[in-house]
Amino acid sequence: MSTPGTVDDYLTSLTTSAPSTPTTLEGLLSAGTATPPVAPAPALKRTIDQYIESGQDLTMDPDGLQEVIANCDKHIDALRVLQQRAHNELWVDSLGIGENGFEPAQQLLTKYQHKARGGGSIPEQSSAVGYIRALITWVTDFRDALQAARNAYLATDAATATTLGNVEADT
Repeated sequence: MSTPGTVDDYLTSLTTSAPSTPTTLEGLLSAGTATPPVAPAPALKRTIDQYIESGQDLTMDPDGLQEVIANCDKHIDALRVLQQRAHNELWVDSLGIGENGFEPAQQLLTKYQHKARGGGSIPEQSSAVGYIRALITWVTDFRDALQAARNAYLATDAATATTLGNVEADT
């Protein structure tokens, strides 16, 4: 049985503290630059390992966890669509403000281009496209960590069932 304050609470905190993702290009633009999110997988694995090593019982709902994993896949797909839109729609070739002969206008155009895809003084991860890429990586790592935990749980559960079956056959 899962003990409150351990793995279940940690998983809940990860899902509720995941980086929020603006769902529109307007939201992305108004969000400004942000520090890319830190991958959750190492912390999740460490927490589960500590929980198991402490000798406490670990239970999971593999079907429920599979639903969370499927939702991560849907979120990744939505982020990829948003990233492609950001790549295509935020890049501008011209502002129409005289950037061909007016240096400040050219600098402004360049700044917009770098903000869309990275470059110049804007690191790639702080651009719209790069930030979404970091979110995709975060959700992918989270999904993979959940899948690894599910796989480990199912393997342990199967091994336990086999051991119990062998004990029963010996009696």
